[in-house]
Amino acid sequence: MSQQGLQVNGGYTLQYRGVNLNSASTDTPVHVPFAKYIVRRMTLTNVSTSLAASSATIGAYTAAAAGGTAIVTPATATGLTAASKFNDRTIAVSADSLTGDTIYIRVGVANGAPATCDVYLELQSLE
Repeated sequence: MSQQGLQVNGGYTLQYRGVNLNSASTDTPVHVPFAKYIVRRMTLTNVSTSLAASSATIGAYTAAAAGGTAIVTPATATGLTAASKFNDRTIAVSADSLTGDTIYIRVGVANGAPATCDVYLELQSLE
C-alpha cells in the first residue's frame, strides 16, 4: 500500500494504492496536507479481482473505526468487475468543510477472498 498526492487544476488528488478489501472493520489512514478542505470526490478503481458478487463495503470517515463525520457512506462496489473499471462514490458531507489531517478509508464488510483496489480522493483546499 502506498500514498501519493497530485495537484491538478487547482485541486488536489490523494491516491492510495492497494487498499485491502478482505479485512473487515479495518481503516486505512490517508494524510491530508491541508488544515481546511472540501472533499469533492472519492473514486475506486484498479481492482485486483472482480467485485461483481462481493459484499465488501468501502466508505470514508474523519476518525478511525467509522467515527467522526461520514465523508462517504459505506457501500458495495459490485460494478468493479475489472481493473479498468471505476466507481465514483457519493459524498455524504456535501455542505461541510473538514479540518482533520487524516481521512480514514474504511472496509466495513470484507470481500471474503483476497482483493485490493486503489482509492482516489479529490480535495479542494480552503487555505
